[in-house]
Amino acid sequence: MVRTLLFLILWQLVFSPASAEPLRGGVEKTHTLQEWEANVLPTIKVGAVWSDSMLPTEHTDQEWFAVPPWKAGVLHGETAMEYEIKGGQLRFLGSHKNRFDLLAGQQEDAQGGYWHCARFPNVSEVEGDDRLVVVIGLASRHLQRYGNQETVKERSLEIARSKSSGKVISVRPVNSTSTWTPQADGTLLLMHDTLGPNGQSVKEGRVKVKRLAPFRTIDFLPDGFDLRTSFRNFLASHGMHDFLPSD
Repeated sequence: MVRTLLFLILWQLVFSPASAEPLRGGVEKTHTLQEWEANVLPTIKVGAVWSDSMLPTEHTDQEWFAVPPWKAGVLHGETAMEYEIKGGQLRFLGSHKNRFDLLAGQQEDAQGGYWHCARFPNVSEVEGDDRLVVVIGLASRHLQRYGNQETVKERSLEIARSKSSGKVISVRPVNSTSTWTPQADGTLLLMHDTLGPNGQSVKEGRVKVKRLAPFRTIDFLPDGFDLRTSFRNFLASHGMHDFLPSD
């Protein structure tokens, strides 16, 4: 069976940690995300033979978003509890090891606010006993940035293919909502809801997240992406000149 994807998707979509490695298929891809969704995605159907050339070019889009001060830094989770939601009622499905480290915040503005850059699309792969699942992060939207809660909406796509035949066996869009809430003991509660076709929550994952390290500025990612310049361009383009850090 393929392992639960809830928090893997969240990790890839929202935080884009500096240590994350993109899926490498050895195929040069040049189409943008918009072109890929319009022209390539419709050809990825059940029964089609998978090729890494079907993947979109990674990191063509960027989005800077503010990070609440209580969340900024390096975070760590160990165990996830999973629930099914039917008729507004939660049914506990079990807990499983879900170890991850998250980077929340890369740049600091002149007012002391923390910011993170999400790059889309991003691609990861999960291996099951008889299948491989490609998870493509397409977009995220941050609805609430300060106070005692942060809410993030995410959009992604899961494409499963058979190990034996290499053929696509399912294509599934995934919409989800994640809520972060600081706790009295200094930890954070992460609640990640997977949404059904009508926008209702059908599954919920919960994990207690601890802080491993405080925020520190990161100017470059391992692939050479210049976070410092990108952040300053973002602030200037949005008229936020008072937030520009001093050189």
